[in-house]
Amino acid sequence: MAATESAQILIIDDTRANVAVLSYLLADEYAVRFASSGPQAFDLLAQGARPDLILLDVVMPGMDGYAVCAKLKANPATRDIPVILITAATDEDSETQALNAGGVDFIQTPVKGAVVRARVRLHLELQRNTRALEESLAEIARTNKQLKVLWQAFEQSPTSIVITAADATIQYVNPQFTEQSGYTPAEAIGQNPRILNSGLTPTSTFDAMWSSLTRGEPWKGELINRRKSGEVYWEEAHLAPVKDDAGQIAHYIAVKLDITERKQAYERIAYMAHHDALTDLPNRSLFFEQVAQALERARRHGNRLALLFIDLDKFKPINDSCGHAVGDLVLQVAAKRITGRLRAADTVGRIGGDEFVVLLTDVQDDQGAMEVAEGIGEALRQPIILDDKTLSISSSIGMAYYPDHGSDAIELARHADEAMYQAKERGRDRLKVFQTGGYHDKVTGVYNRPFLEKQVALECARAQRSGNILSLLLIAIDDFNAYTERFGHPAGDDALRLVAKVLESKFQRPGDLVARYGAEAFACLLPATDFEPARQLAEQIEHAVRTRALGHASSSQLPSLTVHIGIATRRRALDGDSAALLQLAEEQLGQAKQRSSPQIAGKLLVSTPPHQPST
Repeated sequence: MAATESAQILIIDDTRANVAVLSYLLADEYAVRFASSGPQAFDLLAQGARPDLILLDVVMPGMDGYAVCAKLKANPATRDIPVILITAATDEDSETQALNAGGVDFIQTPVKGAVVRARVRLHLELQRNTRALEESLAEIARTNKQLKVLWQAFEQSPTSIVITAADATIQYVNPQFTEQSGYTPAEAIGQNPRILNSGLTPTSTFDAMWSSLTRGEPWKGELINRRKSGEVYWEEAHLAPVKDDAGQIAHYIAVKLDITERKQAYERIAYMAHHDALTDLPNRSLFFEQVAQALERARRHGNRLALLFIDLDKFKPINDSCGHAVGDLVLQVAAKRITGRLRAADTVGRIGGDEFVVLLTDVQDDQGAMEVAEGIGEALRQPIILDDKTLSISSSIGMAYYPDHGSDAIELARHADEAMYQAKERGRDRLKVFQTGGYHDKVTGVYNRPFLEKQVALECARAQRSGNILSLLLIAIDDFNAYTERFGHPAGDDALRLVAKVLESKFQRPGDLVARYGAEAFACLLPATDFEPARQLAEQIEHAVRTRALGHASSSQLPSLTVHIGIATRRRALDGDSAALLQLAEEQLGQAKQRSSPQIAGKLLVSTPPHQPST
């Protein structure tokens, strides 16, 4: 590959806007070509195009980016071209899938110019040095005539280069090694590379490295090393054995790139993805991960837990009258006051505009947990002095215990939330412990319709404050009476429990709720969700019931079963009208029943406010 200024870049993306942005960022430095799909890109490559780097969009119709990348890596002619995937996903699974497909890196959208240029420059530079190194090693095996050129290449390489003897004694280091590690050639030569060992690289990494090298195979990985100054840094290392004319390993060579800044950027991104930017507390995702882990420990050791939902009273008037900047300061003060009342083993998170959650671990008795909760309420009740303003808030706190009020995070959160709203209904500024009642359907074990209707009202009120999406699904099974008459009521009850199980397995986020809505109908309340794959859900329910029925009769004896789903989604709900959402879902279910195919009907209620309040 030539210098990076003349490098060839192929952009594979079906979105014109994305192509325009990337072209604007890169065209001045590189020769850029475009393809709008995987097949078009493969045609260009078949015609002789050989880019030095490929920028590949993950989400494309037909053949997605992961499949395109995997096919490129399976072709010997294109497998060495570095591929950077472009995606909006930030989760660990997406990153792992990109790397497993053969990608060398990924860039999040919307793209940032500095990030795109830096990543492209980095991987072009790494590719150039890797190819240069491979070519240089090949030349060493054939002749010593170009030793001077190779020496100069090593000396001037922008990456750290180390050559060792077969026993791993360092024989050569280049100036970039000294720049990165702090060790001069005189200090490093004759030593073992262990002088860089920080003790932080897993032993398994070194085992895998030496396993490859001793087999005569190259190895690539990441090492956590320590500079002479004591500072820890990350390196991306490419190691390879160098064989003599007899085919025996005579040396090892390592080409290493300092990736500390990249790692720190990844860590910052990961931290931001799991923490509330305003209060620095765990967000909903991280908090409920910690709840799930605490529940596992509690089950093993027989401990009790307490989950608190905290809603700040009188916050909205302060936010509206004093402005969002003051509101944000109040939230930060509230977060510090809540945290100050907890033990080191307890956890606090922010899950919404003025909503906080607390997990108390190893609860010895109810009184102790209540004292902590009341202490939080007392701390939040104290005046907040900001400049020349004295502000007052209080809190409505709902508390639920494990295992008394729930066996999993979803049920526990639902009951703590319900108790919190009961505290608000009883005048605010108080603690309410969840009380078990007739909230469950006796046949299926899921929640009953009265509880659902109450939760719909609560979630509509919450959506009114936060501006979040709220979806309600009503699911009905046609000809279920015929099914029950054919196989008997026990079998019918068994089928209803099976449907409930399918729904509960589908909707497992904290806040999701599954309820029995009628004799042969269920409801699913999904906060902050715009539910789309309803057809797949209908097929899963129908398949599960019919499969269970095969245990009672042959397929020819089964009554015809059709699953209908009505979907109502409210976006940016302003009026908090829960009755309208229920009525809309029932209307959509009725429309679905009138159709033979498809059996899905849905409608979106949109109400756009003149000003969206901050959360």
